[in-house]
Amino acid sequence: MLAQERFGKFTASEIWKLLTSGRSKSDIFGETAKTYIKEKSVEILTQRKKESFSTRATDWGNEWEYKAIQEYNRSNFVEVEYFGSTNPKFFVCPEFEQYAGGSPDFILDESDTRVVGEVKCPYDSVNHLNNLYLSSQSEFKDLHKEYYSQIQFNIHCTNSNYAHFVSYDWRFVSEENQLFILQIEKDKEHIDLILDRLAIAIDNLNEMIS
Repeated sequence: MLAQERFGKFTASEIWKLLTSGRSKSDIFGETAKTYIKEKSVEILTQRKKESFSTRATDWGNEWEYKAIQEYNRSNFVEVEYFGSTNPKFFVCPEFEQYAGGSPDFILDESDTRVVGEVKCPYDSVNHLNNLYLSSQSEFKDLHKEYYSQIQFNIHCTNSNYAHFVSYDWRFVSEENQLFILQIEKDKEHIDLILDRLAIAIDNLNEMIS
């Protein structure tokens, strides 16, 4: 069901591509963005999803994601709604319901606060170590520009107050280093930038499929 809901839509995990700019001021989109728009157009025109390639890194992430969620729950004394393979959910972008949305890893609702979560289980432990050194949202944005856009768009699509980025690697001997959680506040300026680029991308897409 989730694959069908995402079909032909711009998604949070790849929304960063629309932020790549061309070399000149008149060229809003760079080649990465242009290719992404074409890929979505082709999905609609052919009614076929582009084949995705599984790697050891993606398989590793999928394998350990639920364990990361369990450790997050235990660490925070909470019980999140986990959107894994048995409970996937796609949240549409309120401004562009037909064209875009996101599928976060979990949501935590507590009283009047909603927290959306993004979980990463790095195959390369160096990447988890890099996350352990993060101490601010600005450092996270510098290190993970793609994740930052993904998280901000998911905050918007889920109407969350903020997000938690979770990095998990059980191979670290010290338990306190296995789980890393960083709170990411809502960045309205970045979200507005995404929405502006998304509006233009949708116009381009409609021209291609008309």
